[in-house]
Amino acid sequence: MDVKGIESSSAALDECANCGKGGNNSDFKLKKCNACYLVKYCNVECQKAHRPKHKKECRKRAAELKDIALFSEGHNHHLEDCPMCLMPMPIDGQQSMLYFCCMKNICTGCALKKRSVEHGSAQVDISKEACPFCRSKISKDQRKNIQIIQRRVDAGDPEAHVYLGDMYNEGKRGLPVDKTRAVKLWTEAARLGSVSAHFQLYEAYNLGRGVDRNMKLATHHAEMAAKGGHTIARQNLGSDEANHGNYKRALKHWMIAAKIGCHTSLANILDLYKYGDATKDDYADALTGFQKADEERTSPDRKSAVEMFKKMNRLMAGTVLSSGTVVKE
Repeated sequence: MDVKGIESSSAALDECANCGKGGNNSDFKLKKCNACYLVKYCNVECQKAHRPKHKKECRKRAAELKDIALFSEGHNHHLEDCPMCLMPMPIDGQQSMLYFCCMKNICTGCALKKRSVEHGSAQVDISKEACPFCRSKISKDQRKNIQIIQRRVDAGDPEAHVYLGDMYNEGKRGLPVDKTRAVKLWTEAARLGSVSAHFQLYEAYNLGRGVDRNMKLATHHAEMAAKGGHTIARQNLGSDEANHGNYKRALKHWMIAAKIGCHTSLANILDLYKYGDATKDDYADALTGFQKADEERTSPDRKSAVEMFKKMNRLMAGTVLSSGTVVKE
């Protein structure tokens, strides 16, 4: 939503709010207050002079415009549809696979089906797997993989910045743990328009990870991520509002997240209903939206993939006997 297009009748008069210059029949050029868009000024001096009178009204309207944008944007998931099956990507990040050579995600249903078609089995050596987009293979040499990712970073790919930042943050693919560098990469990715980068920066500033803890910046990045359709950011904003007793605002956030497919937000709305802070219609609306989103993301291939990964995780973790003894496979 373009909040800049929202004007009051006083702004439509094209008169300087301080000195009165201009008017409907004048060619005099005025500039709007870039915080509230309610008034106009002929120059910076007039804006500064009028500030004491306008400050209260300006802050109130700026907050209103911020809320309009916050709750009217981000009603669709930030990830694009799976480019192979053309279905919405799963909410659970573990149900997608990234080919970092092209920085493209596909759902695990398509990934395992691709392996079955190409290799006759869903379980293959990762070095034999070819990217479905550029057909390059994943190297066992992590230095080569990092070089591939760095080329994407140098080309200005925002998601490559996010991914490389994640690797430095967690010390993966042979890289040392460097949280400060991770924040720098995420900051550039956010500048380039990455929703995921805003969420990573939210966590960094919220936890003081690689930067000094700064709740104002944390909230800013959480809101930017939520407006981009990041369900966890939206869910967390709702939780923060609920923790401060702002249940109506929490409900607004959770309604949006639930309708995208966030189960935690749906459960939170049920709790609000139980304690009288949400209506039966609120929960019914959220449940209907959640079920619709879930159905759009469900397919036989994806169900098979989920079951297969559950089986693989059980095999890797060992079989837990009724006595609690773990037998390693």
